[in-house]
Amino acid sequence: MNSKLITLFISIAATIILFAGCGGGGGGGSSNGGNGGGTGTTSGYTGRVVRQDTLNGLANVKVEIRDAGGSVLKVATTNSTGNFSVDLTGLGTPTRFHIINSSIPIGYFKQFSYNTKRYTTLDTTCSAPLPTYNPGFMTPMATSIVITPQNLPPPPPPNGCGL
Repeated sequence: MNSKLITLFISIAATIILFAGCGGGGGGGSSNGGNGGGTGTTSGYTGRVVRQDTLNGLANVKVEIRDAGGSVLKVATTNSTGNFSVDLTGLGTPTRFHIINSSIPIGYFKQFSYNTKRYTTLDTTCSAPLPTYNPGFMTPMATSIVITPQNLPPPPPPNGCGL
């Protein structure tokens, strides 16, 4: 009888310890600011640079993120699938972006399209507007950034510079 009582006591104690260790759960954190707003979250943009005809991503394209005065806050580089993510936490207020001319792959025109407008990479003052900056959140770009390969007809002249 005593061994049954001891076994029952050990089982109850183990169950109590097990549940006490759980701590009642709780929400997981987010390193990308998806539930953001507070300190410890990242703020910035995510986007994609693609080839016009196939919409395949372009690797190693450099995207400059700038403030209203044109100063570069940070440069993001696309990965092998054309995606980029740039953390701007504490760097000021970004308003525009520009593709660095020398990062456009050989065989592509030196301009890009974004959100129905065209921009040249040859003029460093020609930059496209970013979506509204939301501190504490990673904001996706409105559309993909599109670069035209030279096996296609040349794109029309830029129509977004200076806007």
